[in-house]
Amino acid sequence: MKSIYHIISPVYFLILLCWITSLLLRQFISSDWLTSYVDDILCLPIVLGFALIIQRKVVLKHSLFCFSRLQITAVWLYFSVVFELIFPFITNAYITDWLDIGCYGLGVIIFALAINQPITKTASLQ
Repeated sequence: MKSIYHIISPVYFLILLCWITSLLLRQFISSDWLTSYVDDILCLPIVLGFALIIQRKVVLKHSLFCFSRLQITAVWLYFSVVFELIFPFITNAYITDWLDIGCYGLGVIIFALAINQPITKTASLQ
């Protein structure tokens, strides 16, 4: 039986754990940095990691699939434009924060270096 590590990097689960922890900490700690930027840093590794699972398990059914740099950059640009330019323009529920774009970029770098790897590297840890 194949383990979950044949689908996605263990780092993805660490990032999910950090996100869940930040959600729980908000109940007890009032921190602008925690509520504003941690989610933005973790957002794209979670979204792209989930997309990578879908590509590897459902669409392509190939554990060596990785997103290209162009695809990752396109997702970063998409999130930056939609969440920092378009949504603030059409609704007051969103505010343009240029630091968020940097946080999305940091998340993309984390994804590219730690998660978006052929699964054979992490499968050898078993």
